[in-house]
Amino acid sequence: KAILLVHGLNDSPFTFHDIANDLANKGFYVQVLLLPGHGSKPQDLFLPNFSDWEEIVYHYSSMLRENYESVWLGGFSTGANLVTSYTLEYGGIDGLLLFSPAFLSKATFFEYFSRYLPKNIDFREFTNQTNLVRYESAPFNGLKLYSESAINVRRLFSKSDITIPSVISISQHDSVINSKKIRDEYFKKFTHKDSRLIWFGDATTNFPKTYDLNMNLPEKHISSASHMSITFKADNFYYGKNGIKRICHNGLGDLAEEICNSTNQIWYGAWADDSNGMPHARLTWNPYYEFMMNIVFD
Repeated sequence: KAILLVHGLNDSPFTFHDIANDLANKGFYVQVLLLPGHGSKPQDLFLPNFSDWEEIVYHYSSMLRENYESVWLGGFSTGANLVTSYTLEYGGIDGLLLFSPAFLSKATFFEYFSRYLPKNIDFREFTNQTNLVRYESAPFNGLKLYSESAINVRRLFSKSDITIPSVISISQHDSVINSKKIRDEYFKKFTHKDSRLIWFGDATTNFPKTYDLNMNLPEKHISSASHMSITFKADNFYYGKNGIKRICHNGLGDLAEEICNSTNQIWYGAWADDSNGMPHARLTWNPYYEFMMNIVFD
């Protein structure tokens, strides 16, 4: 059995550092893609077209299908869009693992509008990169490619359902995707009896085949789950609770960022979450990681 894992926009294979090792320990042959335009410098995201991303997912998915009896696909954010689109279009996949799937953003107008802007347009600066495993800023073309992935997967969903076992993990307070609509509308498209939704939030959804995990955890100084937190263990050496990377640039302003960088009395949450008035950094690990992986392997 084999699995192909695909990261999201601006990210890298490090997204699956913990998950890939756990899958390998359970007997999977694991491949993790590096999408074109990533893994070097942000300006390289000017280069790819959406077809480049589609073709690399097609190539490695098809190659695994030729060599293994059972093939799964997994993806984070934009990567979840790409592997879901492949499954809907070509079939032949035995299961899906989707983390923060970006089927629908919180700015759908922007998704459609961005397709008509020139590929080389940009307003960002790329020199101040301090994160070792992802781009902190990137060309506008990356957002155009994400938008194409979201529009494409929704087009395919309008024609057919996902009929294989799938585990979908989503944060209620995700600042990037419209998590509630993905839960309410798109999870209905996953029709297999063994499909599961893992909902990281603060309210009981009473949704079928759903695990509700409370993310209001004051004893852990956690207020909410972020878009990126789902895939990492608490002891991850880079993003974990005591890891070497703390993300204080979190949508709360310069003063909050300065306080975050200068104190150990910090709270963690989704982008722009300061619900209790305390200084917050981005939550970069999953306090329920082991529970989530037990659902995957169940």
